[in-house]
Amino acid sequence: MNPEIGNEISRNDAENLEEIERFRRAGEGWLRGQHEEGLSGQEFCRQRASILDRVIQRLLKRSLSLLREEKSPPGISLLAMGGYGREELSPYSDVDLLILHPPGKVENLENHLQAILHPLWDWGLTVGHTVQTPKESMRAAHKDLELLFSFLDARWIAGDRANYHHWREEFEKSIAGKETQMILEIRRRGETRHARLGDSVFVLEPDIKEGKGGLRDYHAAFWAARLRHRIQSIEEMPDSGLLSPEEGHHYSRSLGFLWRVRNQLHYYYGRREDRLSFDDQESIASSLGYRGENPFLATESFLKDYFRQTLQIYRLSWNVLGKCLENQPEKAKGWGTGAPLEIAPGLSLYHGRLTLTDATLFSRNPLHLWKVFEIIHAHGVDLDPELEEKISEGAGQIND
Repeated sequence: MNPEIGNEISRNDAENLEEIERFRRAGEGWLRGQHEEGLSGQEFCRQRASILDRVIQRLLKRSLSLLREEKSPPGISLLAMGGYGREELSPYSDVDLLILHPPGKVENLENHLQAILHPLWDWGLTVGHTVQTPKESMRAAHKDLELLFSFLDARWIAGDRANYHHWREEFEKSIAGKETQMILEIRRRGETRHARLGDSVFVLEPDIKEGKGGLRDYHAAFWAARLRHRIQSIEEMPDSGLLSPEEGHHYSRSLGFLWRVRNQLHYYYGRREDRLSFDDQESIASSLGYRGENPFLATESFLKDYFRQTLQIYRLSWNVLGKCLENQPEKAKGWGTGAPLEIAPGLSLYHGRLTLTDATLFSRNPLHLWKVFEIIHAHGVDLDPELEEKISEGAGQIND
């Protein structure tokens, strides 16, 4: 930072910076109180992203005032990326920023960045940032799929809004015609992630973000829907035919539950943490309102709710993924066939997954479950999420 600018900040603008910090802390304190009173996980995350938006906007305004500029330089845009871009900020989530600037040297750009980023770091936020021209960002994204997917979540915060819209249009053009390949890659990465972390919702120490039925499954579905139908939020999924209105309601409620658990984990540990540790499950359950004379039963009730909601997220997320790949050329998909192939009464292969075509199959005779296991062993196929849920119900009937 220019030494003269730094001195001016320390002498003349400390109170202004303190005002911004007071605003941020008041917002964080209010949010924690709302969380403790039962605020939905989704609304918490949206509100926290909104508070941070206003903090960054005020920091930019302060920087412009210090440098005696009436408005931010043309071509400079601050974008929220990743979870921040999706407005999914838990208490200790990382904050990712992309700063777009025009080619060549931009006067005072470094000073503006330091005036924005240094206070955020000083206040304990984990902020990552990338500074690029629009062309540089496009080249980087098409070499790194993780970055490419994060661009789907990009959202304008401050600076030149027209520049952001132009960048967004160019990005959309750059991925046109590649949607199916990108969705297939999303699906492949999801399957790899499931295999790595335990290919089941029912694990001893669930990973709320990366595990099966976790937030990454929702992200996979959202990105696929974003690519195929250009939706901007989960609320648009029923309108695009990806979910029924009832499924959309259940999906949103399950995600709200999961985000609420994640927010509590962050508060409990005082840092970013996404694993529901076995040793702390009783305390987490109690802090979320699962209490009673028998702590074990309260924890069991919490875990039942957790597994039910994550199973729902897994089932609906992968159904959305499947629908986003329907009616695509077989060559482009590289797996499955265009139409269901009946492999046994009530069971078909569709898009490389074993699916249930007779909803009463297991209720009429739970022993049909063994046929499913025979097919899995013989063909090595994956299970459709809805079939997995029916298998769990059918297994309970056998036990009864």
